[in-house]
Amino acid sequence: MTTIAVDPDVKKALSDLKLVPEESYNSVIKRLVDETKAKDKYKPIFPEEEKQGPKLTDAEFKAWLKKGIEEDKDLLIALGRE
Repeated sequence: MTTIAVDPDVKKALSDLKLVPEESYNSVIKRLVDETKAKDKYKPIFPEEEKQGPKLTDAEFKAWLKKGIEEDKDLLIALGRE
């Protein structure tokens, strides 16, 4: 089993997509993945995905990636998993 971190708005969206209150998040995600694979074209699951910001330069992307890695490392340390 693996633990993943999701934003509160993503968790709320997943909860709203449950077919029954007892459905697991794993089941919801698996169903969404299967539905996405079945379609010819990718369609965003969450409306926020449709909003496209400006393209990042290589330097901006590397800075964003480094920040994410550092945040993930801090989270793992806080969870006692590093």
